[in-house]
Parts: sequence; C-alpha cells; structure tokens
Amino acid sequence: MKNKFLNLIILYLGYIFQKSTIIIFSFSLLLIVVFLSISSNMNYNELSYLSNPEIFHQQYFTQSLFIIQIFNSIIIATITITLILNATSFDSLFVSHTPRILICFAKICAFIIILFSILLFEVVVLFIIPTLKYTYYKPNINELKIFIYLFQTELIEFIISIAITTLLSQIFVPMIFMFISIVIKLFSNNLTDFNNAISNILPIINEIG
Repeated sequence: MKNKFLNLIILYLGYIFQKSTIIIFSFSLLLIVVFLSISSNMNYNELSYLSNPEIFHQQYFTQSLFIIQIFNSIIIATITITLILNATSFDSLFVSHTPRILICFAKICAFIIILFSILLFEVVVLFIIPTLKYTYYKPNINELKIFIYLFQTELIEFIISIAITTLLSQIFVPMIFMFISIVIKLFSNNLTDFNNAISNILPIINEIG
C-alpha cells in the first residue's frame, strides 16, 4: 500500500507538470523575481534610506509578500484545474482498484511537494534581493517564519479551492475562487480593519516582525 501511494504521488506530480503548467509556473516565478526587484527600488533614495532603513525594509517585505501571494493564487488555480478537472480521465485508470480517498490524499501530497518547492524558491528570492540591495539589511532567524505562514496560507487556500471545485466541477469555480482570494489579499494589504477581521478566519500575512 505504501509503494502504491508513493507511485500515485509520483504519477500526479508528472501529470501536473504538463507543458502548459510548466509555462505558467515558470512565467509566474519569473514575474515574481522581476516585481520583487522593482519593489526593492521603489522610492529608493540613499540618503532617505540611511536616515531610517527599517522603514524601507518593512515596505519592501509588505509589498513583496503581497506580490508573492497574488501569483501563488494563480498557481493554486492552475493546479486545481489540472488535478480536479483535467485529471478526470486520468483518475479512472486507478479508481477501480484504488480507494478514492487514497487518490485524494495523493493529489494533496503532490500539491504539498510542489508548494514547498515553489515557496522555497520564493522565500530565497525574497531574502536575497534586500540582502544585495540594502546596506543595513541582514536576515534574521525570526523572519524565517514567513515560509511557515505562506505555506499555511496557500495550503488552506488550495484545500478550500479543491473542495469547492470537487463539489461543483466547473472550470470557472477555481477561477472565481482565485479572484476572490486576490481581492481578499488586496483589501487585507490596504485596509487594516479588514485585515484584522479576516485574519480571525484565515491566516493572512502581509508584514514581518
């Protein structure tokens, strides 16, 4: 059973990495690097920075975390469409001799592996850019909690998305959910009261410290 489960995970990993999804992932990650680089240079002035570097660091992380979460919503929608809607015929190859619950867990585990890899890349870029850009910025161990918070947030978003899409089984469902997620993140990033309210329901991260 253990080997069958591992084989299912490998099969779904291979299924997710189709030509279209690889293009979307690559393009999204490339844009993240570009936008994070732009974010580090916004309103940058050496004299202003030297007078209060912490403000620049905080502004960079606030903007960058928002950018990362927006693109992650796109990636989650892409994986949801691939796993739930496009994999229907693929699932039928196993459903006769494999419990559906095992197939669902295999899909979730495949997503977790992909999510971990993507977030690892994003967090490394997130910290490399200010290290190279800002004279007085130095990463500290406390900031590593960003990875945990992002992982928790995106995993919950995926589980909600995959649950709704499984029930309704329409391609527009993950797209609508992606749009709602982006709107929530947009409001949370700009409205303190909204952020405080929604953070009581869903894990929201838009700053460090």
